[in-house]
Amino acid sequence: MPSRARQITNWADTIEARQTLPVLLRRLIHATGDGLRRVDVPGYDNSQRPGWDGWVEADAATPWIPAGRSGWEWLETSIAPQIWLAEQLAIPTDGFVTIDRF
Repeated sequence: MPSRARQITNWADTIEARQTLPVLLRRLIHATGDGLRRVDVPGYDNSQRPGWDGWVEADAATPWIPAGRSGWEWLETSIAPQIWLAEQLAIPTDGFVTIDRF
């Protein structure tokens, strides 16, 4: 593994990465979005709150951001995304209160 790849891999396992990656993604959303109405992508100390990792509402679609309202989730696990998604969908939702951060 090249040195830079190893550095990124090591950084990804840190608390700093969990706090600053959302900030980078928020900046990318603002830089590539078209007609953004709302961008709720918390970083730093707010990055570990429960629920979706981010919400975006855009008037127009871009190659990276869909039009309308979208919920964003960063996969913070070493398991395959398909397994992670299956586990998330299997969580019972009876009795949960829907929280709308918008």
